[in-house]
Amino acid sequence: MGQKVFRKGQLDELKGIIRTPGAGRIFVVRGDRSYSSSGAEAFVNGLLQGRAADSFHDFDPNPQLHDLVKGIELFRKDKYELILAICGGSVLDMA
Repeated sequence: MGQKVFRKGQLDELKGIIRTPGAGRIFVVRGDRSYSSSGAEAFVNGLLQGRAADSFHDFDPNPQLHDLVKGIELFRKDKYELILAICGGSVLDMA
């Protein structure tokens, strides 16, 4: 599918992709505190209802190589069909 950036007015398109039958398991890369304080957690939890998803957020605000290695190891533990990156620049870098 490639990379797609969704903005506020495009959330219905994101919902459609996530809710597509057969879309498979989702790897969520997210911020730590910003994820809940921004309201993204409540939104994403509603969006992912009933979907198989795992979350990766245990990395430094300015990610280092060891953070990337940790994320890749987690990602390789399952077969993911989609990576969903939620929050800021470090999250996008890690995703």
